[in-house]
Amino acid sequence: MTTPPGQAQPVGFQTPAQALMAMRIVWGGLLASQLMYLYIGMTVLKPNPQPALDEALSPELATAIEPTLLQGFQHPQGQMFALVGIVTLVMSFTFPKMMAKGRAKTMPVGPLATRVQMKFIQFVLGCALNESVAIVGLIAGFIVMHNAEFGSTFIYVSMAAMLLRFPTEESLRDTTPGPPTGSSGRDTTGWTGSSS
Repeated sequence: MTTPPGQAQPVGFQTPAQALMAMRIVWGGLLASQLMYLYIGMTVLKPNPQPALDEALSPELATAIEPTLLQGFQHPQGQMFALVGIVTLVMSFTFPKMMAKGRAKTMPVGPLATRVQMKFIQFVLGCALNESVAIVGLIAGFIVMHNAEFGSTFIYVSMAAMLLRFPTEESLRDTTPGPPTGSSGRDTTGWTGSSS
């Protein structure tokens, strides 16, 4: 679709296919950033193991041990970080749906471009909250608590949740109540899946 001379170029996605491509680019970038967090944590910020015994008392028996995941939860700030991570992960799935329901009440059916744009915004918001879980793990496990197992668990969970978000044509469909159909049973709002 070409824009007539002298008329501004439309802003946003004009088809679901354009939005799907953009969503996959965002998804791939955020997943790669979580891999980077894991790499930084395990190489640059990984804490040195603590000696199991006082080397001054028993140097021949002292062995270096890695802090465990359980010890992370027993840390004074461990449960707080865990709660923040869990709440953030849950919000990454529920908040975009709340946005969709709110939009359905104010604007049940809108133009195709508007519906695609809103779906893209909801997707990006969910992915951003999802990535925040990995950031919590990086800060909590590798910087504050010096517990690599605790921090990497957050990142692994965040990455697993991100894999579940891989955008497909079906996931791009509007989550609001179905659009009105004409007498032929076809979508009368212009939503045609991956049409160009």
